[in-house]
Amino acid sequence: MIALSVLLAPQLSAFHLVGGTTAMRLGNLAGPLVAAVTVLGVGLPTLPAAADATTLYVNDDSRLCSTSGPTAGTQADPYCTIQQAADVAQPGQTVLISPGSYEENVQVTHSGSPGQPIVFTAAPGTSANGVSGVVITDDGSAHDEAQNAGFFLTGVHDVSITGLTFHDLLASAVTISTSTRVSIDQNHLDHTGTFDVGWPGVYVNGGNSAVTVSRNWFNGVGHSGIVVSPGDQGTDITENEMFQTGGPGVYVASTQGTLITNNTIGYSSGESIAVAGASTGTVIENNVTYGVAQGGDEIQLAALSAPTTTYDYNLVDASAGATAYKWGKTAYATAADLHGATGAAAHDLNTDPKLSGPDGTGAPGPGSPVIDSADANAPGLLATDILGRKPVDDPNVPNTGTGDGTRDRGAFDLQSFYPKTLALSTAQGSAPLTVTETVGLWTMWPEPLTYTVDFHDGSAPVSSSTPTIQHVYTDAGYYTPTVTVSDPSGYTRVLPAGPAGNEVHVQYGLAGFTQLAPTRVLDTRDSATGRSWNFGSHFAGYGEKVLKLGGAGAAIPRGTTAVVLNLTVVNPATEGYLAAKPDDLLPPTSSNLNFTAGQTVPNLVTAPVDQDGSVYLWTNTDNFDVVADLFGYYSPQSTGRFTAQTPVRLLDTRSDAGGLPIGPDSTVSVQVAGQHGVPTDATAAVLNLTATAPSTGGFLTAFPSGSAKPTTSNLNFLAGTTIANQVIVPIGPDGKVTIYNHTGDTHAVLDLFGYYAPDGADLYHPLDPTRLLDTRGGPGIAAGQSVSVGVSGYGGAPADAAVLNVTTTESDTPGYFTLYPHGIAVPGTSNLNFTAGETIPNQVTVPVGQNSEVDLYSFAGHSQAVVDLYGYFAKS
Repeated sequence: MIALSVLLAPQLSAFHLVGGTTAMRLGNLAGPLVAAVTVLGVGLPTLPAAADATTLYVNDDSRLCSTSGPTAGTQADPYCTIQQAADVAQPGQTVLISPGSYEENVQVTHSGSPGQPIVFTAAPGTSANGVSGVVITDDGSAHDEAQNAGFFLTGVHDVSITGLTFHDLLASAVTISTSTRVSIDQNHLDHTGTFDVGWPGVYVNGGNSAVTVSRNWFNGVGHSGIVVSPGDQGTDITENEMFQTGGPGVYVASTQGTLITNNTIGYSSGESIAVAGASTGTVIENNVTYGVAQGGDEIQLAALSAPTTTYDYNLVDASAGATAYKWGKTAYATAADLHGATGAAAHDLNTDPKLSGPDGTGAPGPGSPVIDSADANAPGLLATDILGRKPVDDPNVPNTGTGDGTRDRGAFDLQSFYPKTLALSTAQGSAPLTVTETVGLWTMWPEPLTYTVDFHDGSAPVSSSTPTIQHVYTDAGYYTPTVTVSDPSGYTRVLPAGPAGNEVHVQYGLAGFTQLAPTRVLDTRDSATGRSWNFGSHFAGYGEKVLKLGGAGAAIPRGTTAVVLNLTVVNPATEGYLAAKPDDLLPPTSSNLNFTAGQTVPNLVTAPVDQDGSVYLWTNTDNFDVVADLFGYYSPQSTGRFTAQTPVRLLDTRSDAGGLPIGPDSTVSVQVAGQHGVPTDATAAVLNLTATAPSTGGFLTAFPSGSAKPTTSNLNFLAGTTIANQVIVPIGPDGKVTIYNHTGDTHAVLDLFGYYAPDGADLYHPLDPTRLLDTRGGPGIAAGQSVSVGVSGYGGAPADAAVLNVTTTESDTPGYFTLYPHGIAVPGTSNLNFTAGETIPNQVTVPVGQNSEVDLYSFAGHSQAVVDLYGYFAKS
């Protein structure tokens, strides 16, 4: 069976039984090539060679990555594992990791150099709500810290690990041994170190110097958040948040010059901060600790460590039952007691820190005593807090800290405002769509704010002093507006439109039709791109080409919503399908044209376009040619309105005019206007053209009577076949259309389905393709039976006529399908002819009948049918 796209989409609609036989010109393929054809490259822009020299790329998607080869590790050919990049990384290089779950225990043995570290980090844009989409997890291969740490660094220097998530690791997220100038910054550690008695989240495991552990989130770590081992020198532990660690939040033993500043540590087991052994030169300042249970200590300092420890400006809340301070073997309940006995903790606070502010559980809220009360001169502090924000002054709170008095204790610094939501007055509708965007904020104190909105539709961003901004989206598409809010200090936050995926969906508006003289816009046999579809370069498993039909000097104007193309696949090397979409964001879920190896098959396609007037052609195979002819377009400015007709046969050469076929290089003209309800001022007709019993391969071309024959084709066929294709043909001055046969003899059948006229009934509304029927998986449609398919317009609006792509497959005998409005008898027309086992599509424009349904009738045998809705006609 030939694939009908990712085409094995869910069967979306049920159907019920309601119970004429009839059976392009590629020609010389001349004709102007007015559309530029671009083969899409890789999914990300190519970086200059200098940038590639400093960046190694990693992506765990096996369809996109490589394990070896001269281009492995480049943006176009990323490594599959972080370990591969670690094994080759050089000073100054960044290992850029794409989102994914990496079951690895990375051994880092290469070093950077001073000022040129090796950096392991997530690719830009891979975080959501501050949590990295690059997840390092356990491969379960061993049960010791050396092998099961997320990263294990030994004997290295100048290495940075930043912006990653470590989740469900048996051992530590990062273990560091005999290394120097190592930075672990802005990572999330979630349920790490869970094996046996537990491992610390970050294990600074002896022989290290100048290790910085900063701005990380620790949650549910099996043992301590951070452990610093004997002999380690100059470890800087700053601005981390730790919550519910299985051991002390920070534990250091017999170290030199350890700095523990501005951390927020809650609900640790045993102690929040513990300094053991004979540690020297330790600094403990500006920390916020709380939640240790009875029997534990919030702060514990060994007797041998106390004399050289600097301790002050912490907030210690022992209200959960713990001892506030343990100096040697002496317990102190308050900072005043400790200060009176030792001289330490002169500025410590013992009170409720009033956390759970807008930034989360460990962040201060309004009125918190941590605000503007820290020692700004504490060693080891960074310029920004855990979220990368500079300290700001809260005018509602006295400045009791050192320096300018604006530094807050703990990992978070309270800001003037916090974004809540970007609310949209409407999330979807037809173009032009007016959307009011309202920014919701928590404001901590009154301050003038600036709101700058990027509507992401190509228009210039708009700035406002008010949180409500209105915008009109003129082009169909999906848009995710963002608002940047800034205060006078330069602090900014960016808000997306609500939760992930909640974008503005602008539907195509109703449009009239403009008929064009048939124009060839693509012939891959004559183009530089040829038969290659650059398969797999943009999306694994897909090839693409883009038809640029809009722009300066193009055939279609700005504002065009859809184009009418005749697509013909020529001599494919393998079976496959072709789908036309208005974007290249995601692969198609339906197809317009299915083909087998060696087959030449056409199909009329009414394809939506993007705001630049482009159509993206997708395929699941490679090595075939395609010819595209443009026949018209829909736009709000076009005046042609469509009136659907109950299908009626206009021509059948097998029974008309003595039953003679159309000879080679011959024509036959058919009266359309002035009969069957078609008015004399009709400008074009929607017809189904069928060739049957041709004596040789050839093509038919339909064109207005009295005009020159175009150099394009509508229907290509092989000898002895029966094949149909929908055509939209201008009507000549005498009310007729003419059918031209290029070579050999062939019979032709012509059925009328509607017409365009200035005072016609309906305008066209393109839709994202929607599957209405897929009978595969069942017995199919039996001979003489009909199935009914419900059709409705956008938002459930009534539709007068539907534009469908109908595909047959797995038929056990030759036959045909007829589509017609529900509620009438089966007409003596046909839309889709096929042979046994053939998979073939045809576009069908059909009136919608009673109960908003269209019926599909099968003439013979058992056949499977797939019906996709591409648009509809309605009065408004």
